[in-house]
Amino acid sequence: MIDALDNPSWRELLLGELDEEVEACQRNDAMFKAFQESEKVGKIHSSLRPSGSDCVRLIEIGMRGQFPSREPWRPVGTEILSWFWTLVHPRFPETVQTHFAAASDPSRAYGLTLLATQSTPEAAASIVTLLREYPLPKCLPPRFFWEMSKRHAATGSRLFPKMLVEAGPHLAHVMNFLNVCLEGSALVPEALAPVSDWVASEAVRLLDALEPLQRSVGKQWRCDERHSSMRSQLGVFLDLLGVIPEATMAPCVRAVQLKDPLCAFFAMASMLKKNLQPPSAAIQLVAECFQTRVSLYNQLRHLNRLDLFPAHLLTFDSLCSREHGGVAPVSHRTRI
Repeated sequence: MIDALDNPSWRELLLGELDEEVEACQRNDAMFKAFQESEKVGKIHSSLRPSGSDCVRLIEIGMRGQFPSREPWRPVGTEILSWFWTLVHPRFPETVQTHFAAASDPSRAYGLTLLATQSTPEAAASIVTLLREYPLPKCLPPRFFWEMSKRHAATGSRLFPKMLVEAGPHLAHVMNFLNVCLEGSALVPEALAPVSDWVASEAVRLLDALEPLQRSVGKQWRCDERHSSMRSQLGVFLDLLGVIPEATMAPCVRAVQLKDPLCAFFAMASMLKKNLQPPSAAIQLVAECFQTRVSLYNQLRHLNRLDLFPAHLLTFDSLCSREHGGVAPVSHRTRI
């Protein structure tokens, strides 16, 4: 495949990446410098400018090529695929889809991201086809979800709820994309009803694990690695319970009692969406934490319930100042 490339610069670069006698750092440096130079002058004006045929060949090499490891750097296949993220070609969707089954997890991830950068019906159709047949790759870069939200929110009705159930480590990103689909009316909340029981059971599972970790004093405990990971996941499931019609709110009623203001915020937001009154102590806890204060204010304002916001914090200074508690950032945005 490499020998068949029209562009001699690509042939030389990729044949060099196959040379195991060259140190991994040198091979990585050669590709980095070549790509950096192409970015400086513009890809279509650089020595790496591919012909139409080379576009297809290079995507196939990126999806299926077997190159010596360059650890700890990214695999060569993903480097090739990411080089094309800012280019458009009508054969990209067909080529990625054709070679997806034989690709490694990283190449699948970067191939899907390439499809997400293409604003065409063919690219959207390939994404839907592949995500219906295969789970989300573990190595998906955040750009995939950014491009999906920007270009392919209309696919939401065809991707959910499967994409949610199989989100794995991408749960927060998937929830953000789901919210974009809901806000754009590409997905209706009723479509999530089949996973209502699963969402509730996951919330209960995480609550069982989180409740023993709560502390009444201090803030540093919220940044504990185990607690931080679980609170992020719990926030997604609590958020979903406020979105899915007829979903049980029992986990939210339980979570609003937590000492973690982030968890309490997501529980409270969902309760308010279902016209349930959260306890005043929880409102006070969430409002006193700068991490959640503005989000709470926005939720209450949207619902015309600013009467619930503590009056002494309803000032410019309290909504714009920062506290230093070492609290992790909100992992996903709740839907207003």
